[in-house]
Amino acid sequence: MVVGFLLNFFAVDRDELAGLDPAAFDDRVRPPGFQLRGLEPHTSFDALSDLLDVGNDEGLRPVDPAGGEQMFFTLDDALVGALASLPDHKVRPLADDWFETATLDGYDEDDAAGLLRDLRPLAIHAHQHDHAVVVWLCL
Repeated sequence: MVVGFLLNFFAVDRDELAGLDPAAFDDRVRPPGFQLRGLEPHTSFDALSDLLDVGNDEGLRPVDPAGGEQMFFTLDDALVGALASLPDHKVRPLADDWFETATLDGYDEDDAAGLLRDLRPLAIHAHQHDHAVVVWLCL
C-alpha cells in the first residue's frame, strides 16, 4: 500500500500561478490532471531532471500562492520540455532508470512507467500552450 504525500498534477496559465489557493479545491473540486500518493516530490523530480540531463538539479520550483503556504510547486520548465519531447519508446527505459534512482517508495517499475505516461500529456499540453505544470502537495 502506498502512503504519504498526495500530489495533484495539473497545468495552469502562468498568469494564474500567483493566485493559486488551496481553499478553492476540495475532494469534489479538483483541477483537471491526475493525482497520486506516496511519491517524495523533491528528490523524485530532481532525479528525473538529472536522468533527462536538463541542465539543472531542481525538478520542482516553489510557487508563492495567495495563502503564502508552500503547497504548490511547478515542474521546472526544462523538465517539462524534456518530458514533452520524450519519444514513446524511451518512456519505459527512463521509468526503469528513475525507479532505480528516485524515492518511489511503494512503486515498482510499472508504476513509474505509468506515472511518466500520465505526466507526458500534461507536459505536452503545458509546453504547447506555455503553461506551467503545477504539483499541489497535500499532506
